[in-house]
Amino acid sequence: MTVRRRLGPEDLGKRVVVRHRLPDGRGTDVLGELIAADEDVLVVRDRHGTDHRIAQTAIIAGKPIPPAPPRRASGLNKGEEERGTQTDDG
Repeated sequence: MTVRRRLGPEDLGKRVVVRHRLPDGRGTDVLGELIAADEDVLVVRDRHGTDHRIAQTAIIAGKPIPPAPPRRASGLNKGEEERGTQTDDG
């Protein structure tokens, strides 16, 4: 049997995912750092710096998750740097 626990102050600073209900009844997920938690509300800061206040009564599920993997460099697609740019001078 699995004991289910709620996210709380002991999870502050951790990366978490929280599934909750929106006012219209649909469900959605928020992923980010747990920056505040009390018996009424969780506050999760996403990677864009937006704080999401989530009422404890709206939470369906939530858990700590591992740190985000390193972001890959944007720019060239695989193989483009191997081909390079060539000019034809005649």
